[in-house]
Amino acid sequence: MSARVLALYMLFAYAAMAPMFALRRVGSLDFWWWMSANGLVLSALGLALDRGLRRELADDLSRGWSAKIAGGWISAVALVGVFAVGQVVLRGVWPAAEGWIARVYELREGASAWRIGMLLTFVIGPAEEIVWRGVVQRGLVARLGPSAGIAAAVAVYTGLHLVTGNPVLWLAAAVAGAAWGWMYHRWRSLTANIVSHAMWDVTVFVLAPFH
Repeated sequence: MSARVLALYMLFAYAAMAPMFALRRVGSLDFWWWMSANGLVLSALGLALDRGLRRELADDLSRGWSAKIAGGWISAVALVGVFAVGQVVLRGVWPAAEGWIARVYELREGASAWRIGMLLTFVIGPAEEIVWRGVVQRGLVARLGPSAGIAAAVAVYTGLHLVTGNPVLWLAAAVAGAAWGWMYHRWRSLTANIVSHAMWDVTVFVLAPFH
């Protein structure tokens, strides 16, 4: 993927997802269906445009499943632990954080836990890793080098969440984006990242929410 195509891809991702974060719902299309549709389109487009990513993903899926799944689970548990401690500290030092956290969980209103869990596990989590780590981070690291490329990818991922106006969500995106960005660079396995992202999502939104 050329630098120009990568830039256009990131702009398209912002154009597709920013209205979703800002509006949350359009008629009968709620956040979870909207997020799933965006994820499917963006991940399919990214894989279609990036032949190197297709090869990398095919190789990743061909071997070492048990280790990658275990690594994904362990990293998800660790990240949930970081967030569990972080939200307690944040509530203690910044009382207004309680309201911002509650606002994140308003996204669950009107949607069943079962549907949210299924979409997070099989659509949203995998799509986000393909898009933000597989396409965006991989492309930026190839052009800027590891440190600057990962930092730029985290900034792009976090920047998308600015439209929500929710500083707690900005912080969460930055911390999780940095963790998954480092993890992908270190092990170069979208499989492990997808397991980690999906299991973290399901835990904090369905199984053990922080609000």
